[in-house]
Amino acid sequence: MKNKLIFIFLDGVGLGKNVKSNPFTKTFMPTLFNLVGEELTNTTNVVKQNFLVRGIDACLGVEGIPQSATGQTSLFTGYNAQAFLGHHLMAYPNDQLIALINKRSIFKYAKENYIKSIFANSYTDGFFKSFDKNSSNYSVTTRCVLAAKNNFNTMNDLVEGRAVHWDITNFTLQDMPNNKIPLITPFIAGENLKNLTNDYDLILYECFFTRFNRT
Repeated sequence: MKNKLIFIFLDGVGLGKNVKSNPFTKTFMPTLFNLVGEELTNTTNVVKQNFLVRGIDACLGVEGIPQSATGQTSLFTGYNAQAFLGHHLMAYPNDQLIALINKRSIFKYAKENYIKSIFANSYTDGFFKSFDKNSSNYSVTTRCVLAAKNNFNTMNDLVEGRAVHWDITNFTLQDMPNNKIPLITPFIAGENLKNLTNDYDLILYECFFTRFNRT
């Protein structure tokens, strides 16, 4: 059986100190605790057979506060984007980072190595209506899809369980005109994500703005 990988990226979530303000140490998470064997903190270092939990330094040797554009480019290309620019860059990738993404995005690498991959996130109709590949307002993950010339998931894919929206439960879509997008549980979203392994070897899913997520 061919190996499968689901890469779940939670933007803005990291491992912190063991303090009361850290949700990973104050929230009851029995499944995660049973897997790891301890609370998740920046000192967690669990190495077992087929299991690894270890924090990494998001600064990657560059002073400053880690930011989305450089951090995600590093994660999804394998290059140290922070060191490449010499600083951390927030929000959307600039031309220099886009060049790195176009050279070796996670999906482009997968395609070149005959690994069937998909970006599991769904996109709204508004994205397709205003689509302009030269726009400067596209995230690193969107740029990764473009670099590999892969398809984007639509609202139809979401309804049919072939995609997962960034908010996990579809709550941000409930006020859309003529809404036909069902509100789902996190469990169902996880099932939909898992089921993508029936057709793909590498699945990447991104949840951003996690503080707005509701269950």
